[in-house]
Amino acid sequence: MIGEFLFLVLATSLGATSVNNNIINSAIEAHDEADALISQNIQNRGFNYSDANIVRHYLNSGENEYECFNPNYYLQKSSSINNTRDYHSHNSEDSFDYLNNKIVDRHLIGNDDRVIITNPSQQPYLPTAKIVSIFSSESGNITVPMRGTGFMIGPNLLATAAHCVYDDYTVDEFDNNIYDPEFATTVRIFCGISSNDVQNENYQYYAEATVINIQKSYHIGCWDDYDWAILELDRNLGNYTGWYNITPNWYSYGEDLYSYGYPSDLGDRNMCMAPGQMLGHSTYRYQYSIDTYGGQSGAPVFMEDNQGAPHVIAIHTMGETIYNSGTIINTFIYEYIQSFFTSKNYAATIHPSDYGYSDAYANHYTIAENFITHNLNNSFNFYTRRYRCGYIHNEYIVTSPIRQTFTEAFIEYQFDYPVLAIDVDLSHWREFAHEWLDKTTGTATIQLADDYYEDDWYDYFDLLADSTALPRDRSNPTTYRIEFPSMTYGFRFYSSIPEPRFNNDNRGRICIGDMNVYINSGYFDN
Repeated sequence: MIGEFLFLVLATSLGATSVNNNIINSAIEAHDEADALISQNIQNRGFNYSDANIVRHYLNSGENEYECFNPNYYLQKSSSINNTRDYHSHNSEDSFDYLNNKIVDRHLIGNDDRVIITNPSQQPYLPTAKIVSIFSSESGNITVPMRGTGFMIGPNLLATAAHCVYDDYTVDEFDNNIYDPEFATTVRIFCGISSNDVQNENYQYYAEATVINIQKSYHIGCWDDYDWAILELDRNLGNYTGWYNITPNWYSYGEDLYSYGYPSDLGDRNMCMAPGQMLGHSTYRYQYSIDTYGGQSGAPVFMEDNQGAPHVIAIHTMGETIYNSGTIINTFIYEYIQSFFTSKNYAATIHPSDYGYSDAYANHYTIAENFITHNLNNSFNFYTRRYRCGYIHNEYIVTSPIRQTFTEAFIEYQFDYPVLAIDVDLSHWREFAHEWLDKTTGTATIQLADDYYEDDWYDYFDLLADSTALPRDRSNPTTYRIEFPSMTYGFRFYSSIPEPRFNNDNRGRICIGDMNVYINSGYFDN
């Protein structure tokens, strides 16, 4: 039946069909070529494709963005994910065995204990949503609506099952005999809707998704263990509906549970409450006796504390044989959700006056090869070594690679703790006519070390790229957020020209102003 997440129909049709080997081979080749392109593009941005663990899909543009998320150290999501964009449409065979092992998420255990909610637009039901995902072919001649359940977890955040928004829409008469998952092109959200409400964009508690976040392991293979998604919405719907409290890793055998959702067999827009008990768990999934049916995928699974307060502990994803199951809200998922609201780090601000540099461009080899220690008032240490760099006019830390006999300049930083990111004020000293440094005449980059001890550096952020738009008025610098691909203990600002010029004054100057350094507070406190 089109319009529901009914995997059994699709699994049966694929399991009984002999897939053409030429189609499979072509899909594998396309997949390998796409992965190679992704890997190269991401390496050019400073980290390996294998390091990424989150895929962010933008529905307006159809672009994917790859993120290295560390649950122990992260910045607030609204200001992260820089320099990792990759333009890739995932359109190839990923897992030939997946659907043959998939069991539909419709299973009633014993008696049907589900109860229809007659007032879903009231609390505590209102944060539960019916979601309608529209899957469209590139040509636009196939449009398939599929539906599931989701729940609000923040002002503009909704959680659901990944397969509700990333799936193979080519089912039944559209089946091409290849399991070819795609992101939905549109995801519509209807919180607390009932059979009496008109289902359109004028509904009171309506929103649309703008970004879909899923774990890369699900994007690659659609493995059940990673079946979860966080959707960013186009409005702060949660300010009107409220949102649920989530609690990670809460397991108690035999504990009473319950879930709200939109099963397809109880009507198009009827929310139900389904009770059950905790029956067991695997590494990534809780098993329970909650009755489920197609359309309930993505529903919240609740456990109550001693005071009777509900906590979401899982996302319903599967119907099985003697139990149903859902993705555990584990530490990784919990911290990823938290990263949309708060930073998990310590920030130290370094001002140009904190370096203690003189008003001169140091060029002696001892300064270039030996670190000096800088101590801030909060007992935070950092270390620098430099070449053709100084605290000029008591304004900025300035590098100057262009002067008679010189061709390069740098300032290198080291820290006692792993750095997550920096915010830094940057600009040219003044106009090009006086500085002679742009992308046609030289380079200026933020570099990271492949192997610090061998001084093997690679360019991570191009200061002269058109997209960087480094200002040429030093009185109005731009603040850049540079998030590193993994925790790093050091980086440097480096600039150079191919060969010496004959000027006897300093040119090509890059100004470094205030710098916020983001470091995990747990490291610093220890």
